[in-house]
Amino acid sequence: MRQPIPTWPESDRPREKLIEHSPATFSSAELLAILLRTGDASSGQSALDHGRTLVTRFGDSFRELEEVSITELCEVKGIGPAKVTQIKAADPNAKIMGPSI
Repeated sequence: MRQPIPTWPESDRPREKLIEHSPATFSSAELLAILLRTGDASSGQSALDHGRTLVTRFGDSFRELEEVSITELCEVKGIGPAKVTQIKAADPNAKIMGPSI
């Protein structure tokens, strides 16, 4: 089983890194991890693991995730309705902030 994010060194944790660095320096998977907040205890997947899975499966941008259906997102192990709503809620913010997201 992988280590949960709270056990990682603070400098490696996505939220703590965001406090110190610009979001522009983050990968899409790291930004997704911040949005998702938690992983899946039953599988040992961290929020960052989920972010990586989503990027690998659907593409490396929030714009690509916007095109993915709720049903398709829910097919990813550990991604349920609550996490899907968090992802989908980020889409309007990406539109507001422009192409750099």
